[in-house]
Amino acid sequence: MLSPMSTPGSEVDLIVVDWDGGEALNDCLHSIEVQTVRPSRVLIVDNGSRVPVYQRLSKNLLTIPYTLLRNETNLGYTGGIHRAMAEVRAQFVAWVNNNVGLSVRGIEARARVARTGSNA
Repeated sequence: MLSPMSTPGSEVDLIVVDWDGGEALNDCLHSIEVQTVRPSRVLIVDNGSRVPVYQRLSKNLLTIPYTLLRNETNLGYTGGIHRAMAEVRAQFVAWVNNNVGLSVRGIEARARVARTGSNA
């Protein structure tokens, strides 16, 4: 999902919501790292995981700037997104669950549609 934001900044911030995702989160972050158009920043929401995300992230996985946000309890998927929306600085925002592997042109395609209104 990609939505326009009214604030200026780089083109796309990407929110990843995680709750006890294990290796799925690292796989998701790897798929973000290899995008043809990389997000300006990744906002990782730890939605009250039993083992905090910062303890599970693979070292040196992301070269893209990221911010880790932790909720003490699981606020649900939309609650996690809502928590991160206050931190978005880009023109557009996209979000995915921790078990999503983006196609290599996933962000590029969504940004094009958001800018032009056409997926052609």
